[in-house]
Amino acid sequence: SIKLTNDTINALKNGIPLGDFNATIRDAVVVTRALGISYIWIDALCILQDYNKWNEEVSKINEIYGGLIVTL
Repeated sequence: SIKLTNDTINALKNGIPLGDFNATIRDAVVVTRALGISYIWIDALCILQDYNKWNEEVSKINEIYGGLIVTL
């Protein structure tokens, strides 16, 4: 599955077709759009998964999830 790392960040910034993602992510995007929500937070795509950065970002999870409208 696709995840955000230092090796994939540029490709993700340039855009990847929805069909390249696994079914779970595709379904989540479809549901998000159907609900009229403009943004979706997917940890694997929004937090650098490289070990050092992940540890730093995971400490912000309460702050991130606190502002959510819906959790899938």
